[in-house]
Amino acid sequence: MEVVTDVICNVGFPIAVAVYLLMRLEPKVDQMNKNVKQSENAILSLVEIVKQDVTNTNKNTDAVKDFTKSIDDLKHEIRRFNNGSNQR
Repeated sequence: MEVVTDVICNVGFPIAVAVYLLMRLEPKVDQMNKNVKQSENAILSLVEIVKQDVTNTNKNTDAVKDFTKSIDDLKHEIRRFNNGSNQR
């Protein structure tokens, strides 16, 4: 207790309170920084997952378009074949 009284007498009450608060808050600020860094890493991981998902969706969309075109081509061939058979 004597040390606290000496500090207050030497530097003044406001400075002593500021130093005390800084010492108390520093571990909490450090923990917050760690949490922010973890959140940042998690967000970056999610961004990569979303990018991959978009790429996969685009590939799937292209595959569906190709499949639909193939089905349409097949329908046209069947119609042409049927029309040719009916004319004989």
